[in-house]
Amino acid sequence: MIGNWKSINRTVEIRETWFKPIGNTMTGLVRMVKDGQLFVTQLQTIFVNSDSVMLKLKHFDAKLAAWEEKDEWILFPVESVKENEIQFRGMTYSQNEKGQLIIAMHTEMKDGTYNNQIVTLIRDTE
Repeated sequence: MIGNWKSINRTVEIRETWFKPIGNTMTGLVRMVKDGQLFVTQLQTIFVNSDSVMLKLKHFDAKLAAWEEKDEWILFPVESVKENEIQFRGMTYSQNEKGQLIIAMHTEMKDGTYNNQIVTLIRDTE
C-alpha cells in the first residue's frame, strides 16, 4: 500500500500516495482530476486509536475548501486485517495477484442510499 498509485481506464484520473507509517499513523493523499481540472483532494490517515485501528479522511475542493465541517472527519473503523487486505466498515483496501491496489467502497450517502464503487490502481512510476 505504501507508495504512489494511479487509476487505470477511468474518466476521472485518480492518484493516491501512501507514506510509510510514523509511530502509530500512516498518512495518505488522493488527487482526483476530471477534464484536466482538479476537483477533489482527499487527506487520509490510518491510525491506532487505543485498542482499535481507524481510517480517517477529509475531502477538499480545488480551492482547498473542505466538504466536511471544520472539525468533522469521515471515520471508518477497522473490521479485519489479512495479509493483502485491510477491511474498514465501508471501505476495503486489498492488493491482488497482479500487484494492483483495489479499493472497494460501500458508503451511505446523506439521503440514505448507498454508493458502491470499486477503484483499481496500479503503481505510479512517473
